[in-house]
Amino acid sequence: MNLIGKVLKDRYQIVLQLGKGGMSTVYLAKDLTLDSYWAIKRIDKRSSIDLEVFKKEVELLASLNHPDVPRIVDRIENSRYYFVCMDFIDGISLGKKVKVEGAQNEKDVVRWAKLLTDILEYLHDARENPIVYRDMKPDNIMLTQNGRVKLIDFGIAKECIRGEKESGPKVGTRGYAAPEQYKGGCLDERTDIYSLGITIFHLITGIQPTGSTDQVNSIREINPKISEGLEYIIKKCVKEDPVERYQNCRELREDLNKIDTLNKAYNKKINKKLIAFMIVCILFILSLVSVFIGNYGMKKNAIDSYYTALSNGIEYERNNNTDLAKEEYKKAIEYKPSELEPYLKLFYLLLPYDNNDYIDKTKYAIDTIKQYIDNEYSPIKDNGKLLYVISQKCIEVNDPIYSGYANDYIRIIKDSKEYKEGDISKSELKTLGIIALNKSRDIGTQDFQELNNALLELESYTSNATAISIEDKLNNYNTIINIYNTYPDKLENSYRKIFDLGSKAKEIIDMSSQGEELKFNSILTMYETVASNLYNWALCTEDIDSKREILNNTKLWFQYLDDLNDELSQGMILKKGNVYKALFDTYNIPEENNDIDEEVLGYINTAANIYEDGLSKYPSNFQIAMGLTQSYIDIEFAKSNSTKRNFTKIKEAYEKVLNIKGESKEISNSALSQFSALKKRMELLGIEG
Repeated sequence: MNLIGKVLKDRYQIVLQLGKGGMSTVYLAKDLTLDSYWAIKRIDKRSSIDLEVFKKEVELLASLNHPDVPRIVDRIENSRYYFVCMDFIDGISLGKKVKVEGAQNEKDVVRWAKLLTDILEYLHDARENPIVYRDMKPDNIMLTQNGRVKLIDFGIAKECIRGEKESGPKVGTRGYAAPEQYKGGCLDERTDIYSLGITIFHLITGIQPTGSTDQVNSIREINPKISEGLEYIIKKCVKEDPVERYQNCRELREDLNKIDTLNKAYNKKINKKLIAFMIVCILFILSLVSVFIGNYGMKKNAIDSYYTALSNGIEYERNNNTDLAKEEYKKAIEYKPSELEPYLKLFYLLLPYDNNDYIDKTKYAIDTIKQYIDNEYSPIKDNGKLLYVISQKCIEVNDPIYSGYANDYIRIIKDSKEYKEGDISKSELKTLGIIALNKSRDIGTQDFQELNNALLELESYTSNATAISIEDKLNNYNTIINIYNTYPDKLENSYRKIFDLGSKAKEIIDMSSQGEELKFNSILTMYETVASNLYNWALCTEDIDSKREILNNTKLWFQYLDDLNDELSQGMILKKGNVYKALFDTYNIPEENNDIDEEVLGYINTAANIYEDGLSKYPSNFQIAMGLTQSYIDIEFAKSNSTKRNFTKIKEAYEKVLNIKGESKEISNSALSQFSALKKRMELLGIEG
């Protein structure tokens, strides 16, 4: 039965066939309601598959909620077929990747292994008894476009009772399956760890595993470049006896994180240090009293040094000497690594204050603090407040990998002292978790209705909560604004929401400016986002009166930016000029011509001034030059007396446009389309052609 083009449940339109197996066929389907894409697996009831067992497996998968595990979003059944609608994963299987490219880079393999341990740990801890995946292999691991790995095909995954021997059919892929899967042993976390070890072996060597331990034991003979640390990890994963393997994924991840230390040279160095340490211990016992006194002095010195570094950092920051401030905050962290304040000071200092390279600079700030957080020995790694602040920014940068970090951090926050003591709102964190989970997925698999509801909940909480700081309130509004800005066509009333939230935030900022200094440092970026989106909203609005109202609000927000002495980027200068020109254009139409008065003429003159100023700063900007030319034309043709029209400025501006076009090789198709319209207008004036 050909399903291409057919619509299931009046919602899912089958687009193409992705694959076919003995008992099922997988299709790509477009969700006509959410305008997103899903994978739909069709099972023929007449096949040999045990449908009731399969349905139980589907319900097991449907109960899971992890960004790297495909969601089951719908089930459809008729007399002949059973359909399962799940996340569509746009990527390549690691099995196919290693088949085409051969052995993979160790750095990539270790990174994938860490991500896979996170997935397995979730499965093993999701219920009282572990959900054992039972079929880990490269073919069942998808590498997405954004670099994350996702586990697919949960066909034989099963919740296994601890200590209970497996009595059903022997399942699992030969070469990857743990010995107990075929010997009727007890299955648990260690079963998947064995298969993960074999999977790592396959990825790092490019060799198909046979199930022989001799093959794994000779791994560094196959490729001497493989580190001793990775060799050690693989061999421990695939021990015949589960007792000798890693006992859980946490243990495995700990070794993956310190892989550079798992080698003979390091152990030799440690042994030397141990001998030296024993000598020191003897000396320590002999000089206990003096050491005690000295320790007290050192502690006092460290505390004094901490406060000195922190004070210096604050003073340097106040004087806009950011480089020295960073160094002092880093020193403060070294002196007292358990104190939250220097981490926050350093993080806020690293964050950008405008939209120039905003994403890259924000990622750099996150990555800098992430080095401290991800250090397993750091006393700050479980600090709920710090993780919460970082999570917000991870969500804000609109990168699924960073949203994945946020999702991981939110799980840690739930176990933190700050969360348990009520310093972090449970409802707020829950909502932020939904947002992070959605944004960690590819756009085709995001649940925009769920995301929309989460944004409304976060907005409601932020607006109504009394026990929330001004900075946290502004950060929440800013996070919501950025998400609406990312998906204006996917979320409800995005443009209106950005304007309303921006207005709420500005009211708070204006009230706060009369008192103590705000710690919120995203004012410029927020105002630029609101102004930019108002302009985009105006472009989408057909009703003239509504368009004028929105443009006037846009003009107001650009004035707010002027009040902040904002040095606008090229794109924002162009939009600012376009706002005034668009206002003029709403009157410069046949039915409105009589309404062109001095105020309306002021709009086009202001537009010309903005373009002129922009072109003096950015002389090779093609679109600003075209805007200036268009505004000069409008100014001259707004003169009722044609004898007073002067085309000199128009010709000079148009000549500039032609020069830029001739010299630049990076003009977009959109800009060239605008040039075509300008060229026709110039031909009508008799200047072109």
